Amino acid sequence: MKLRPTSALSGNGSERSTLVNGNVSQSDSQVTTVEGVKLFADHNKAFWRFSVMVPLRAQQMRWEYFFPRFHYFNHKESTGRWSFVVPGANHSMRIMFHSCNGFSIGTDLDYWQGPLLWNEVLRLHEERPFHVMIGGGDQIYNDSVRVDGPLKEWTDISNPHKRRTHPFPEKMRNECDSYYYENYIKWYGMESFATANSQIPQINIWDDHDIIDGFGSYTDHFMKCAVFRGIGGVAFKYYLLFQHHVAPPVSTFTTDSPETMSAVNGTSGPDPRQLEHAYVYKEVVEDPSFITGKSPGPYLEERSRNLYMRLGRRMAFAGVDARTEHQEIAASNGDIKHLILLLGVPIAYPRLAWLENLIRSPLIAPIRLLNKRFGVGGSFFNKFDGQVDLLDDLDDHYTAPLITKALRPRHHSRRRRASRRHGSLLLEARAQYPCRPRLPLHA
Repeated sequence: MKLRPTSALSGNGSERSTLVNGNVSQSDSQVTTVEGVKLFADHNKAFWRFSVMVPLRAQQMRWEYFFPRFHYFNHKESTGRWSFVVPGANHSMRIMFHSCNGFSIGTDLDYWQGPLLWNEVLRLHEERPFHVMIGGGDQIYNDSVRVDGPLKEWTDISNPHKRRTHPFPEKMRNECDSYYYENYIKWYGMESFATANSQIPQINIWDDHDIIDGFGSYTDHFMKCAVFRGIGGVAFKYYLLFQHHVAPPVSTFTTDSPETMSAVNGTSGPDPRQLEHAYVYKEVVEDPSFITGKSPGPYLEERSRNLYMRLGRRMAFAGVDARTEHQEIAASNGDIKHLILLLGVPIAYPRLAWLENLIRSPLIAPIRLLNKRFGVGGSFFNKFDGQVDLLDDLDDHYTAPLITKALRPRHHSRRRRASRRHGSLLLEARAQYPCRPRLPLHA
């Protein structure tokens, strides 16, 4: 990959070219070559990572990158050049936040389809460039795997016990692997989302739709079934490759390979069949922005990947793990004035206890029985554990007064502003935590 600075930008987004007397050839002397690392490859695809490091200057700068001799599938050579903008050395980043980048199964896509919001993002980016976009979960919707994908036959099994005990063999894993990969290619190739990805660096955490609707919120015994553990592993693989640009696990869960059914050193064990025609890069050093969980999760053979990083001079970002980023903040010598904490689900919203109580009440049981026997209620109940379909969304969300009480005095004592961003609500809302009025918190 080739990389070069093209222009300096003022605070309002106006540009001043760095070309010497408008001479492109002299500007080419600033071109840097960035070597790529192959992260994963099999018989029909390969993933490469190009790690970019650029110097910070007094003003925000636009950098251009391109790939010489890059060819598309139709053998046509690409002449495209893309760009991104980095902030000035003494400034914080301009942020764009998004989540729930799609529609649930059953939505009338003929009516709702269209990249209107992403068109607006590109319009605003053109006026005043964003330095980073933060994905709060559900950057992709993989729910269709159960409707027109390899899980349709399994989803249609009416007996809950047979569905829970169904195996997840290598054949099913391979079909799901292909489906998730193709869906990512389709999703990340859609305009204007694709253009935004090529121009604005991204930070992501994931939520259920990145795997399948409701993953993690169904009953414990159902979540531990082989099929859900299997698709969780496949989704985790492509989540790392597409959304974090790091190497995936060497193998993912299958029931006919005992090596993959339990974690080895915090990840799924190797399966010779999955590795027969594949290459997986072994990371020399883990991405420094990761805060990795100590042990694998209950439904995945992988450890969690929480995030912490700086977003310019006076701003920091954390995904999920509040205690660890507090330690990092203590080591920042007072530079950080604003901490952004991101969770995939909200912690500040009107609690719908009455609705949860109604859904869980005995009044629903007869209707659930009629749904199971005769299909009464249709899509009101989900296909997996037979509960009311809305319940997994309510269980996804949580209110956490202990978190609020724990975070507030720490930010106050250090006179720092804390913002929390949440995904999953499918609407725009704002909640404000009160603080002591005389406390001079930085904006």
